[in-house]
Amino acid sequence: MTTEERLERIENGWLDIQQALKLTIAIGTRTNETIAAMARSIAHYADATDARMRRLEENLDGLIRATTAEHSNGKRHSVKTTPTEKALRALLKDAKAINKRLQTLEKRATRRMPAKARHAGRLSRKP
Repeated sequence: MTTEERLERIENGWLDIQQALKLTIAIGTRTNETIAAMARSIAHYADATDARMRRLEENLDGLIRATTAEHSNGKRHSVKTTPTEKALRALLKDAKAINKRLQTLEKRATRRMPAKARHAGRLSRKP
């Protein structure tokens, strides 16, 4: 094998390595973009869920107050809790637990993401 053939073989190998590196970079870039899109989607879903949960909690609170007021008829003494009130309070407790679980899942998802995707998706919620 002559020197020129060796150099040509080395150059071909180098070109193959360059192409493989470019392909790897492109795949990494697409992966980061996909992760960022997923992060945005999760953040959007979590925000929408938060709004729904707040409305549900407000509605349940209102129902509990209305039911309590209806049963007390303006009296100051304590009134026994009706099954409806118990059910409403249980629903409110469940709604709050679901909201807390969603926040925990979002935090876990954020911690497992690469830093670029985390910042691109802006998973942190607005107060």
